[in-house]
Amino acid sequence: MSTTAVSVGQAVLLGYAAVLLFIAIVAISFKDKPGRRHRLAMTSSVAAGSLGRATVVFSLLLFATAYAAFADQPDKLATLFLTWVVIFVWRPVERLIEVRRRLTVHAPADAMVIERVEEPAILVVRLPPGRTVTVGSQLTLESVSGIAQATVVDATLLLVRQTARLALKRPLPVAVGDAIAFTEAKGELQAVGHVSSGTTLQRLVIEQTAVGPGVVMEEGMLVETSTDGREPVLHQVVSAEVKSLGEPEARRDVIEVGARKLGRWDSARSTFEVVPWLPAPGTTVSAHSGGEWTFTADKIGHVPGTGYGLGLEVHMAVTHNTAILGILGIGKTTLASEVIRRMLAEGVKVVVLDPTDRYAVEFADICDRATQREIEISIDELVSGQLNDTAMRTTDRGHQEAGNRGEFEAAIRDLLKRFWDGDARLLVLNPSAFAVTRMDGGVYSGNANRLVAFTAVEVTQLIAQALLDLARDSSESEETSSQSIAADGEASTPTGTSSQSGETARICLVLEEAHSLVPESNSSAGFAEKDAVVRTARAIMQGRKYGYGCIVITQRTANVTKSILNQCNSIFAMRIYDATGMEFLQNYVGHDYAGLLSALPPREAVVFGRALNCESPVVLRLNDASDVRAHWAGVDSSVPKTSMSALGDGDDGDSAPVDDDAIPF
Repeated sequence: MSTTAVSVGQAVLLGYAAVLLFIAIVAISFKDKPGRRHRLAMTSSVAAGSLGRATVVFSLLLFATAYAAFADQPDKLATLFLTWVVIFVWRPVERLIEVRRRLTVHAPADAMVIERVEEPAILVVRLPPGRTVTVGSQLTLESVSGIAQATVVDATLLLVRQTARLALKRPLPVAVGDAIAFTEAKGELQAVGHVSSGTTLQRLVIEQTAVGPGVVMEEGMLVETSTDGREPVLHQVVSAEVKSLGEPEARRDVIEVGARKLGRWDSARSTFEVVPWLPAPGTTVSAHSGGEWTFTADKIGHVPGTGYGLGLEVHMAVTHNTAILGILGIGKTTLASEVIRRMLAEGVKVVVLDPTDRYAVEFADICDRATQREIEISIDELVSGQLNDTAMRTTDRGHQEAGNRGEFEAAIRDLLKRFWDGDARLLVLNPSAFAVTRMDGGVYSGNANRLVAFTAVEVTQLIAQALLDLARDSSESEETSSQSIAADGEASTPTGTSSQSGETARICLVLEEAHSLVPESNSSAGFAEKDAVVRTARAIMQGRKYGYGCIVITQRTANVTKSILNQCNSIFAMRIYDATGMEFLQNYVGHDYAGLLSALPPREAVVFGRALNCESPVVLRLNDASDVRAHWAGVDSSVPKTSMSALGDGDDGDSAPVDDDAIPF
């Protein structure tokens, strides 16, 4: 062994190691960089993987060692090189093993060969020439270890042979290289993929590379899988992301689909039944066909692509409060109109505070614009005389005040009392239409230093508090009457229409453009508005036990006080873009559904809450406006029309104002 030969051998090995190390460092350093550096990193990664293979390292070591030991003996070098060719090129040992395996298995010529076992129930196979399968095909596999049923969840044609990914119903003991006979059963599943890693109790992760014939994937569609061998469990698609899997030299792109678990559909109760646990890894996931949707009056909408409709429990919507959120022009008012008409049909009285004047047009058949203006003008006539009166006056409760705030509160309370006692069920008011003033600052020589205009926020507070007082007084009066009747031994009959849930709604306050009526503190125009919003929230919070609640409608979730939004148990979340609104709704519907909000089409909403009988959030396609108007046109004829005569003549506005501080919290 010459010293020169040894030096050459060492230099070759060290040079190889240095080059391999340099390539690996480049791959690691630039893997997260953009542009050309990222492409360089990918190329370096492939090169490092190829040069670092065991066969390459062993071959180089063999060549260097052989040269160092036998540089002056050509015959021995030739023998070693020939041995390397036999072992690494001809691979006699591997060939013998393959021949023995084929003789043992006795596989037919048209058998598929297993190329990879990805999971216990996921096999990647290569089909024999001339045989093809499609996504969703049902196969029966036969091997020496048993028989199993499988579904094709991916199929790719490479040259003249097809590669397929199979999802087995149960694991089959096989090894890479095994030949398996297969037969194709009749019928196909609308397979969309298989259960993959990351699946949790509530979220299904689907690995998808292709879909079956006739399957069109989209947000909101239902997919099904099995967790316990019973009826399929339904999930709703809420996200999708393209991901690259595999080693750099064998990388493939897949779509990772996320779907939230809904459960099993209970047709008797028109809701989703909660199902425990999660599907096994590799379980086939297929598109769900839930029938065709036909408009049904007792449903507020249906799950897209199915005939599964959800109803609205009106009394729960009132007593537990409801929020309708979405951008301008997305259909909030149309939805609110349908909800209000359902309330009116159930005998629930509704007071709408509408700064937009749209509801008088929407409900022209019940409370038209002329009636709304007549009511507002009648109140203005009662209070306009004191509008600019700075003289201090003593109220019945001993308070000093100026302006016409006291007179306005008395007039509003009288109007609402007549509405409560009368047959009319709908009252529409514009809180910005009233001219009201109150004192601001100190008193000088028996006069207020300054009068300021009442805002719509403050008008809203007076109405919210007046409705609470009416609901409470009526409830206490009925309770006293019931106790008296019970003492006489007679059966008592509660007032109002009872709901299936046992909750009875009496009156609902609708806050249209709620961001201007109950704004968040950072959007309020001063202390008076902030105080008014707090009082409105407290009135609504107390209202449930008296059958009093609200509907909040807004396009600016961030600007509405969370003291009221957080009281809304039922949510209709239509398309929104603002980050604050999505963050707020994420607490209700979760990250996945919150991510859908910016892409929802018109007339679709993420809904959740007791009024909708939903245990989990779900994307709902709301009823078409044309169907709603056609149906309720006939029903509304039974709802009493609102008019001044229906409200009565009043009592000359002599109702005493209520002390704002006398609120029992």
